[in-house]
Amino acid sequence: MKINIIASLLSSVAVIVTGFSSHTLPTIGLKRKTTPIIRMATADEAGDDHITILGFGSLLSEKSSRTTFPTLKNFRLGRVLDHRRTFAHPASIFFQRNIANLETLEISSLSVEYKEGCSMVCSVFEVPNEGLSAADAPGDTFIPSQKFLEREEEFEITRVRYEELATSSTSGKQEIKEGVICRRSTDEAYIARWGQERFQKNYLDYGIKTIWGWTEGIRPCVSV
Repeated sequence: MKINIIASLLSSVAVIVTGFSSHTLPTIGLKRKTTPIIRMATADEAGDDHITILGFGSLLSEKSSRTTFPTLKNFRLGRVLDHRRTFAHPASIFFQRNIANLETLEISSLSVEYKEGCSMVCSVFEVPNEGLSAADAPGDTFIPSQKFLEREEEFEITRVRYEELATSSTSGKQEIKEGVICRRSTDEAYIARWGQERFQKNYLDYGIKTIWGWTEGIRPCVSV
């Protein structure tokens, strides 16, 4: 049975899951052969005017990614290190669009979370830094802009380590780089950033007492 999972990463994200029974997707590469690291890239190699995005869900498709980022370039696949995909939190937009089912707990959006030793396949591409990074971010530091934070309000937007699947150096050693991803956050961080009133409006008023505090029972939001 195929379920069309609606999730969010930099936009509404959908992914197809077959035979899914757990709130956490199987991770990829738990027993993968490790490759030597020859360097850590601390800056986006596309230049200061571009940001490297790491996508999951429907952003694994270049066609889908271009609906969100029409000017993206250099689309390829990579692997995020020490992270895994998970259906762990409800998205307020599902309730606003009346597609969440609180009775069956089919309310969850796809996200990623830190998990040492795990890895997951992602898409990798560069986009123009048009309001995504704060203008006052010092040096190589990435600080998401207010516009970026508003669009992905419940997430932590941060840089994480990744490696590209199809690219290696002439020595055969894989390079470890960094890209931007939307990652699991906390209720406390949400309220600290947006305030109790917004938490009340976007979650409590729909009967949702926590965003990131779910431990079981929550299921992917579906559309038929």
